[in-house]
Amino acid sequence: MTWDKGGMMARFLRAAILIIFILSVQSALASTTHYISKSAGADTNSGTTKTAPWAHLPGMPSCASNCASYTPVAGDSFILKGGDTWVASDLGITFNWAGNSSSCALPYGSGATSSCIYIGVDQTWYTGSSWTRPIFNCGGSGSNCSTGTTYFTANGLYLVLDNIEWTGIYDNTTGNAGYIVDYTQDVEVRNSYFHGWSHAGGAADNFFAFSATTCCTPPYSVVGSMFHDNVVDGSDTSKDMMNGVFLGADQVYNNYFQYVVSALLGSFNSIHDNLVQYPVISFAGDHANGIFNFGPQSGNHILMYNNVVRHTTACSGCVNFWLDGNNGPNPSTVAYMFGNVLYDLNPSNVINIPAHTASNYGTFYVFNNTVQGGNDSDYGAPVGQNSEGQTYTVYDYNNHWLTTISSPSAFPFCNSGGTCNGGTQPPDLFQNLSAANGQGYSEAEVAVFSPASGCTSSTCATVGSGVNLQSYCSAISGINAAAGTACQNSATDGVGYNTTTHTVIYPGLATVARPTSAAWDRGAYQYSGAQAAQTPQAPTSLQATVQ
Repeated sequence: MTWDKGGMMARFLRAAILIIFILSVQSALASTTHYISKSAGADTNSGTTKTAPWAHLPGMPSCASNCASYTPVAGDSFILKGGDTWVASDLGITFNWAGNSSSCALPYGSGATSSCIYIGVDQTWYTGSSWTRPIFNCGGSGSNCSTGTTYFTANGLYLVLDNIEWTGIYDNTTGNAGYIVDYTQDVEVRNSYFHGWSHAGGAADNFFAFSATTCCTPPYSVVGSMFHDNVVDGSDTSKDMMNGVFLGADQVYNNYFQYVVSALLGSFNSIHDNLVQYPVISFAGDHANGIFNFGPQSGNHILMYNNVVRHTTACSGCVNFWLDGNNGPNPSTVAYMFGNVLYDLNPSNVINIPAHTASNYGTFYVFNNTVQGGNDSDYGAPVGQNSEGQTYTVYDYNNHWLTTISSPSAFPFCNSGGTCNGGTQPPDLFQNLSAANGQGYSEAEVAVFSPASGCTSSTCATVGSGVNLQSYCSAISGINAAAGTACQNSATDGVGYNTTTHTVIYPGLATVARPTSAAWDRGAYQYSGAQAAQTPQAPTSLQATVQ
């Protein structure tokens, strides 16, 4: 008897392929949509139809029976009934299950896919007369709200949390706690509303809406974590506690932050198109900040663009904008800051670059930003702490400073610690507020401090007076294509807030492309022949529905 080794190998390979195919089909079939209603559900139900929902989400301490015996798998969707409220006994959720691919949590992702786990909504399913978000509400000072319990702990990869209202957390602990903590990677939090926090006397003040961290020492590397299109609003609180995104995240974009101690405080790779206003002094003495980036969440690149930071004048000594402020020096760091609009600011720490260690922090490109200090007399320690021996290289072009310092003795980022660009053309434009207003640059504009209608290069100082920086945009495109596109266009002036639906909206400013080869304008805006204006927007109540 002879052995047909080639034939056996072929049959073996065919069998192996068939087994893999069957397993993949079984895995795909195993994913399920489960419906969860606090008002109408029971954990003894099947949970797979709207008429027989569970009462709880797996991972809730109150989850029992069929809910408790179910093991979530990649591709599962857990639909929370709109308008229902889960309370203290339901919260302190520990979610240990994971998807199997990051494709569900890439930027601008939408809805569940076969590879992630989705926890969110179907806006055709709700309690009451119209859809509202499902609510997680610990209720303030009662039950496990007073122990510093984090509402949701994500221990599994490739997870989406979508369109949930988070409220009623109570700070009565000396440790860290908050609404959502992400201890892994590729967790996406979006379209949600965070508010309604409170505290006891003597508690710590390091509470947060969202925190992504694998450890408690920098650099807090959590790849792929995203926080976007969320509202974090302390206007219904005592306005003296809570951070927006704490310790870090990979990408934070299209969010609206107000009345928090710090909007962003941690390590980030990409921060863009956020609006930050009215930071508050903490009841327990924590330092307040607008956007304070400790350094890259992972790798060596930082992208901070098209953000609006404003109305920080009541926050004495707070940091307005810091690029690389805490992780320690890294000569390989490459950071880009452009298109940001900063105004009505606390006049110290307006823009800082390095932290406090006497070493090389890398290379920074700071260009085409519009900045107005709170009292217009100081452009605000933009160099950071370079007197402590820090070194770095900065390329500083096309920024528009509204300040009484019309002719600084050095470039803003070029004191003793910086190796800076030079040349015969002054890289930035400095105008006092009176002169700027006289040319039509005003805080009252739809696009704050943008060129007014009728501007020419001879009547408006930003128009056509800058350096063409398309080479920067090309380099940025190699890091992130969306950021490269943003570099080639004027700023979008951040996001807005629908206070009825508590959703992020967009000002709809018309996009103006910057010239390919001709001179750019200075500042965040590129003049198009008319004052920047809003374009028509869709109704703000429209949102995507996940089936």
